[in-house]
Amino acid sequence: MPRSPKKHLGGSLKQSTRAQLVDISTALVIAGCVFVPLFWLGYAVGPILGISVLLAIGVLMIRSALRSEPNPEALIEPE
Repeated sequence: MPRSPKKHLGGSLKQSTRAQLVDISTALVIAGCVFVPLFWLGYAVGPILGISVLLAIGVLMIRSALRSEPNPEALIEPE
């Protein structure tokens, strides 16, 4: 007795759905393996770079303040 088309169609749909789920889960795993470390790397490096930039600006401001000549007239209060 030949197979009914419904059974055959249902079986092939089940297999294609399973294959799609495997493809989607594989893509999600690969995306997680790529993007999660990049996210945490950026999360760790961002504040370090920000603090480094602020420290560099502070050092430059202190160096420029030490290089400039003091102005004794600025200390005298106007009468």
